[in-house]
Amino acid sequence: MKVRQVLCATPTYLAERGTPLGPEDLAAHDCLYLGERTLDNQWKFRRGGKTKVVTVRGRYVTNHSEMRLEGVLNHLGIGCLPHFVAAEAIEKGRIVPLLPEWEFEAAYKGTAYLLYPPNRYLAPKFRVFIDWLATHANEAAPLRGSPPR
Repeated sequence: MKVRQVLCATPTYLAERGTPLGPEDLAAHDCLYLGERTLDNQWKFRRGGKTKVVTVRGRYVTNHSEMRLEGVLNHLGIGCLPHFVAAEAIEKGRIVPLLPEWEFEAAYKGTAYLLYPPNRYLAPKFRVFIDWLATHANEAAPLRGSPPR
């Protein structure tokens, strides 16, 4: 299951620095990014048949999603985060998603795996949970409630 990425910033940061209207505007902002590879600061965006690559800069680089979220929440800049990490803060209005009309392709594409011991028979409840997780993990709203029983 692919992990959807989202760009976001706090309303305070955006009030002070402005809201980017397109990918090219990110070059003038402080950005929080992964930083594991040389090209992690090159963000790729797609819309229709167009692709744009923007080299971003920032003073906060970390390979931990929760740490990038904390940096964003502390108004350090615009961060790229897995949606499941950012969802609660977005729902509460603490951060705002940016450039939703563009598909953001992170250097780290990320895939989530569900690991379980090999078993000849898969319990029906577990199969239902796997199907529910695959369907709901990247929804626009954060996961709520519990999976079906």
